[in-house]
Amino acid sequence: MKRIYLILLTLTIALSACNAATPMPSTSQIISETNTPVAQMNIPASSPTPLPDSTTTPTPTPALIPPTAAPTSVIQWNMPMEVHTIHIPWQPDTDIRVNYALCNNSAYFEDVTIPDGTEITPGETFIKTWTLQNTGFCMWKEKYMVRFFTGDSMSGLDTEIEKAVASGRQTKISVSLIAPTTKGTYTGYWILADEYGTAFGMPFYVQIVVVE
Repeated sequence: MKRIYLILLTLTIALSACNAATPMPSTSQIISETNTPVAQMNIPASSPTPLPDSTTTPTPTPALIPPTAAPTSVIQWNMPMEVHTIHIPWQPDTDIRVNYALCNNSAYFEDVTIPDGTEITPGETFIKTWTLQNTGFCMWKEKYMVRFFTGDSMSGLDTEIEKAVASGRQTKISVSLIAPTTKGTYTGYWILADEYGTAFGMPFYVQIVVVE
């Protein structure tokens, strides 16, 4: 029985010592600690995360593109393009230099009347006709003419073509001639010219043989 009392007495003393070492907080103390600012407590205050600065990217102003200049025409009336040398088969020592134009140009196509070497009596009148092609960029006008170029003129005169010929088209060109009175072979070169008398294109010729 004594032993039981001793055990109980020991437990009582131990519990009293625990209560004395750790006193329970009062109600007023709990309220006071609840209202204490964070700065007075030992808990470090968390710093707010800084927001990134708002950067507004300016919209670029579109650059104005100047309008393209209108192309300038390089074609001029009767503008010489180049000089060609034409060899004459019947006169091997003679060359004809002709100014070709960018606007007006022509090319021989075929004989229509009086083929080369046609025999004609002295003083006979005849009409020579060629087929020519407009190989230039410009239309031939009615005032364009066929004019004597070199060789034997056979009394031929400058003659207007009296027709309009579009670029790329062919036409027949005629001139009235008179055969010389002396027998022999005669060759005359003719060429086209514009209304101002400026010659252009490929020369074309007539060749006859005068016989008694």
